[in-house]
Amino acid sequence: GLGGRFGFGVRHGLGLGLGFRFGLSATLRVLLRTGVRVGGEADVEVAIVHDEVEHLAHLGVLDDGWLLAHPVHLEPGEEELIAEAGAGVSYCPVSNLSLALQTPDLGRLRESGARLGIGLDHPNGSNDLAATARTAVLLQRSIDGAVGSWTAADALDLATHGGAAAIERDAQLGRLDIGMAADLQVLDLDDAALASYERMPHRVMLAAHPGTVMDVAVAGSWRILDGSFTHLDEAEIIADAREARERLRSLIVGEGAASSG
Repeated sequence: GLGGRFGFGVRHGLGLGLGFRFGLSATLRVLLRTGVRVGGEADVEVAIVHDEVEHLAHLGVLDDGWLLAHPVHLEPGEEELIAEAGAGVSYCPVSNLSLALQTPDLGRLRESGARLGIGLDHPNGSNDLAATARTAVLLQRSIDGAVGSWTAADALDLATHGGAAAIERDAQLGRLDIGMAADLQVLDLDDAALASYERMPHRVMLAAHPGTVMDVAVAGSWRILDGSFTHLDEAEIIADAREARERLRSLIVGEGAASSG
């Protein structure tokens, strides 16, 4: 098994569980377990080798097909290995904060030239991309102790072009241009949260919220117009979710009563 500093890594659709550290020492190493089962008993040899990213590079499997999520702990030099391999990195700040995980220094990844974007990965939260990008930038400002080290424009890049680059789709996604995939949001700039800002990146990334979203297109097809879905019945979805919640609650209550009885 591999134990480590990333929530998970994915290569060309192949999942590799790397796990969280949850406050464990930053010197945790990869444990390679090899052995042959003889007569029902496992003869296991454990060897302490490289740090996770270094180990992937040592095996020759770290390449541009990887997306490494939750870079909570990185050893010095691992950023360069990621960048040299062309691997992508997805940072999920709200998810990490909700689990009280360490905040990584994204400046080192940015300086290395690694493909860096943000991810949501907090299903019990708002799944608000603007708030997630904003949180990422504000945390990095706190680490650097400098307001100008990470800007609203940086937040916008993490949420758009940076995210597309992290998954190697920046030739189709992440910006508006001829030949691109026309994934876009139209915001209400007259909303009170946005009206006081003068510079566009600040409007979008430092004050936008789901209520400011008027229209959404995916690959040129409008999925939300005037704040309403064009292809889904939102009321029906909410009703189904509540019904599923009640069924699950009944099962839990029933199992609890059975076990106590």
